Amino acid sequence: MKKYIFKILVTGEGGAGKTSLLQRYVDDKFDESNVLTVGVDFFTKEITFDNVKCLFQLWDLGGQKRFRSLLNNFVMGARGALLLFDLTRMPNVNDILEWVNIARIHDLNLPILLVGTKLDLD
Repeated sequence: MKKYIFKILVTGEGGAGKTSLLQRYVDDKFDESNVLTVGVDFFTKEITFDNVKCLFQLWDLGGQKRFRSLLNNFVMGARGALLLFDLTRMPNVNDILEWVNIARIHDLNLPILLVGTKLDLD
């Protein structure tokens, strides 16, 4: 059986719901008391499809500005990124572009998917 490993970045402002989304996806759990991620957290999810195993390494990048200088070290080798934003407090375009620049510092063509979160709270 073939096996592929994909490093996926999960980025966005602090409080956008990155950790909650990953916990729901990986463990099917939701914890309303999540604390802000300091630096980087790491999740894995393995999926088998058509006799091919895919291991997703999901890198939860903390959103606080004071930790952003550390993030350049963690984005190398990524195959894609999710850029989350909170629909209840829309970020400005410059904030989104800053995250795009962080994610693409080593690969200008890195695929990025914008994901609006917390629609159920609006």
